[in-house]
Amino acid sequence: MKNLAKQSSQFAASANCRFEFVKRHVAERVYKEHKKVEQQQAVVSRLESKVAQREADAAEQGATIAHQQKQIETLSEGLQKVSAQVEASKPASSTIPKQQYLTTSRHALPHGSFVFRSLGLFENGRPPRRYLSFRRP
Repeated sequence: MKNLAKQSSQFAASANCRFEFVKRHVAERVYKEHKKVEQQQAVVSRLESKVAQREADAAEQGATIAHQQKQIETLSEGLQKVSAQVEASKPASSTIPKQQYLTTSRHALPHGSFVFRSLGLFENGRPPRRYLSFRRP
């Protein structure tokens, strides 16, 4: 019986040692996993704050864009009013349509002078000599 008691106490001691080892191993794993969870929570909280900041920036940019759009519309209206005033103040009878000007000058002058007249290259009512020195084939 002594032998059996001795064996059982040795078994109990080794089982207790194994139990302590397993218990310590599980505790270490739980601690490591807990650290990982804490790190992930810190990352999530940082990302959430960044998202909130970006949303606030986007809302601010939207307000700025709306304000600038109103300014553009106001300036466009002012520009249209000024353009209308400029058009109204122009003398209407002193301008000749370009097509009519080219048509009348082309038939009235020889040697393709309509080009010189349309470009304003006449000297004393005639095209300059330097432009008339070409030869016809």
